[in-house]
Amino acid sequence: MKGWRVNLSWKPEDGTGTRSNYTNVPMLISENPGSKLQFKFHGNALGIAIAAGQDAGIIEYRIDKNDWIELNLFTQWSKHLHLPWYYTLASGLSEKEHKLEIRIHDKKDDRSSGNACRIRYFYVNKF
Repeated sequence: MKGWRVNLSWKPEDGTGTRSNYTNVPMLISENPGSKLQFKFHGNALGIAIAAGQDAGIIEYRIDKNDWIELNLFTQWSKHLHLPWYYTLASGLSEKEHKLEIRIHDKKDDRSSGNACRIRYFYVNKF
């Protein structure tokens, strides 16, 4: 990981609401454009569960060095809530080890106040 950190007991400090099971829990966090992480997994599908608040950013991701895919994490409810949101990043993958790469994009949604990505879980469909 480059530019990411684990907060073992995350809670929002901006006064925005959240849901239970998304506060005082571990989160993998980056707010810095250019930050990168890699995650190796075995399975035919992969996703991330995030907290999408008012500072939610845009990420790019790829699996197995394929093309980068852009994903805006800001939702229509992000201004008012650090909303739990689930994104399936890939499905139908072959039976082998795969590598997910995520990086924080330098552009952001006009409605967002930042570039944050807060990952609560990675979820994998194993063979």
